[in-house]
Amino acid sequence: MRTAVVVGGGIAGIYSAILLKKNYEKVYLIESGDEIGGLLRSFQNKEGDWFDYGTHFIAGTGINEVDKVILNDKWTKDWYCYENEKGGNYFNGVLSESCLFANAKNLGDEYHLGLSQLLEIVNCDGPFKNLEEQLEKTFGYTFAHKVFAPALCKLFCVDSLKDIVVDSHLRFGMKRLIVLNQEATEAIKELPTFDDRIGHHNFKVGNSARNQYYPKQGGAGCWIEKFEELLLSLNIEVICGESVSDIKHGGGVIEQIELSSGKQISCDSLTWTVPLAFMFRAAKIPCETNRPALINTVLFHYVLDQSPNSENHFFFCYDPNFSPFRVTLYSNLQPELAQKTGRHRITVEVLTNESLDLEKMSEKVINDLKIMGVVNQDAGLLYEKSIPVQQGFPVLSHQFVEASESQYELAKNTFKNIHIMGRNSTKSWFMVDVFKSIYENFSSQ
Repeated sequence: MRTAVVVGGGIAGIYSAILLKKNYEKVYLIESGDEIGGLLRSFQNKEGDWFDYGTHFIAGTGINEVDKVILNDKWTKDWYCYENEKGGNYFNGVLSESCLFANAKNLGDEYHLGLSQLLEIVNCDGPFKNLEEQLEKTFGYTFAHKVFAPALCKLFCVDSLKDIVVDSHLRFGMKRLIVLNQEATEAIKELPTFDDRIGHHNFKVGNSARNQYYPKQGGAGCWIEKFEELLLSLNIEVICGESVSDIKHGGGVIEQIELSSGKQISCDSLTWTVPLAFMFRAAKIPCETNRPALINTVLFHYVLDQSPNSENHFFFCYDPNFSPFRVTLYSNLQPELAQKTGRHRITVEVLTNESLDLEKMSEKVINDLKIMGVVNQDAGLLYEKSIPVQQGFPVLSHQFVEASESQYELAKNTFKNIHIMGRNSTKSWFMVDVFKSIYENFSSQ
């Protein structure tokens, strides 16, 4: 009986296990935590309010074979469907309701200098030594140092972007800038060299390649519950609360997996979606590691007695004077529920290298939201909960990324029957890209 083992119960592991079941009689999904789903889980407080741990929107990939599985019509028929999530940003004292990208006009007197530098850059293909050079040669010196650097240094908790790898700004939604007016923007975006760097001032209906979904009741974790039902129906064995303690191999082939409980599983194919250091340790293979500097990540969950002063589903805070990074406004995600209950939920994600005095941090977060105008000064706080994220967020330094790439190559060159999926593959970060890469990998087998 051919057996496949998948390690890691996040979305990469779940989808890998589903695809592997087409070619393997027995599939095991191993998760060290108490339940699968990772940061796609949600929780409910005693008052009945739901909050998400991480990802909120569930989006399709545009690949029919993938979307039929991950966005089953039976799952999403009663969910909210948005052509695009309403993403905004807070930059230089201004909360933008209509666009995810920072508006460079908010720089004031320095805007026109920055604009002239941006428009003079025609070729920005690189290669670049680091993120600072990439931003300077893509957006010009002024915008690189007055818009991007303050925000990204805040988010990565560093003093300089010289040791941060290229494209790291994309992970915080900072792909483009808002400049000019909308009419001029549409004209200049006809030129490919400017299209990738300049964003529309407002969300354009019909301009989105895919829809986003969110449940009308509960949280994003409802999606994981549907996956659990699918895994059960496919007879995929899910084992939680266990880790891989030993990997037996020979001749470049993984033959057996032993779990922390002592359970042994014959293995014809191993799919690994968690940090590779654990795999090398279990296989007793020496491997150079470079432990990343981890940014403390804390989720602050609130319920207020007044609706937020924003129609955004979420927004990013690019202003270094304020503590939030991402602010999610559930009242706009689930408007009917908010109107019915009068309870308005907000989740604020904070990235910091400071010591975690959660009570003090929470007071600052609430005060920041009021100063930014997101909530009213007299809004009453009905509930609050602070949750530090255990693993935090890695600083994407050259040393860390190079070590990760080296581990990836070592694993692929050592074992013939291993698949390295998810963010751990060094190729995918966003959930849509993870789905696509997994589909491409297993559909070509």
